Amino acid sequence: MKVTILTIFPEFFASPLEQSLLQKAVGNKTLEVEIVDIRKFSGNKHNTVDDAPFGGGGGMVMKIEPLYDALSSVLYNDESKNRRIVLTSAAGRKYDQPAAIKYSLLDHLIIICGRYKGVDERILKFFDLDEVSIGDYIINGGEAAALVILESVFRLLPG
Repeated sequence: MKVTILTIFPEFFASPLEQSLLQKAVGNKTLEVEIVDIRKFSGNKHNTVDDAPFGGGGGMVMKIEPLYDALSSVLYNDESKNRRIVLTSAAGRKYDQPAAIKYSLLDHLIIICGRYKGVDERILKFFDLDEVSIGDYIINGGEAAALVILESVFRLLPG
């Protein structure tokens, strides 16, 4: 199984992927993990990925352009027919064991780490996404949620 995580903080995943059973799963090729830095798709010298919401309102959201380009680059060479894209979002459906089982049966799971007040919702017009929340509380961003999803899914993989 392959898991691709799109994030603006790729270094967040370095230590967890080098520990315990995750390290073993990656080492024995049960699990392939790819980390994609969304900032590399920003198209500007400051690597800016946030902006005011397109439709107005308070707070900042993740800009559509770098997110669209990062996700498109992941999908460009992906020949997997059995894949899902998950967006970590406080507004998403609560993540549970049945979802973990469903995702563990995929060939490719793509997780977008939400950030700020959310992502530009226009992204939903371009990609079929599962919006997922890991609980009724607020965290800084989707990186911790992505690790929860990753751990729950890989524990269900054979081997």
